Amino acid sequence: DAMQNYFASNDELEGAYRIALPDAVDEYALKAWIQKGKLEADAIDTELFDKNKLKQLIPDLRALTLIDEPQNFIPKLQRLMATAGVAVVFVPELKGCHISGFTKWLSPFPKVIVQLSVRYKTNDSLWFTFFHEIAHLILHNKKSFITFPSKNYDTGLEEKQANEWASNTLIAKDEWDSFIKERNLTEQGIKEFAKSVGIHAGIVVGRLQKVGLVLYNSRLNHLKVRYKWNV
Repeated sequence: DAMQNYFASNDELEGAYRIALPDAVDEYALKAWIQKGKLEADAIDTELFDKNKLKQLIPDLRALTLIDEPQNFIPKLQRLMATAGVAVVFVPELKGCHISGFTKWLSPFPKVIVQLSVRYKTNDSLWFTFFHEIAHLILHNKKSFITFPSKNYDTGLEEKQANEWASNTLIAKDEWDSFIKERNLTEQGIKEFAKSVGIHAGIVVGRLQKVGLVLYNSRLNHLKVRYKWNV
């Protein structure tokens, strides 16, 4: 269809996305959102992209999830990622984009942009999206990097791999499995587990909701951090 052709013919829109329902996307809004991010990324000095360096940063990146205030964690996140050749930018979602995150190689030298919209305005969603985008850089080469346009892009192998890597990096599989087995899903139980694995309790709540063990409208939502844009 026309939109499929539009995306296919626009190099600047090629990249790895976390986006809702591609057929509902306003491509012009998406293009404007991406362009705004590129301008911000151009202003960030980075080293050349280094996958091994990025892997070494993972413990430090995980630790940033424990900081509630964006004004405290964003500069640290940007500084760390710049050392591995990645410019991280935060750009509010434009109406019609339906986008959470976007990753793209920038030319003329190996620099990467990871652009986040904080679409769902909670820390569990933000950090999952961030680690999902990082997964593409660690697991996938540039050629398999384009996860969009495709009607079923979110069920593709790259997306599944990125989701799995993000989940297991935020909370290691064996630790998660033990926690689920014990079924101590009280507020206290969740806080104790989060502390034991060095992750924010809000991320644990989000994961429990994702697997259907906690309702999305649960009172446990107060363990998440909520953000709002000052624009």
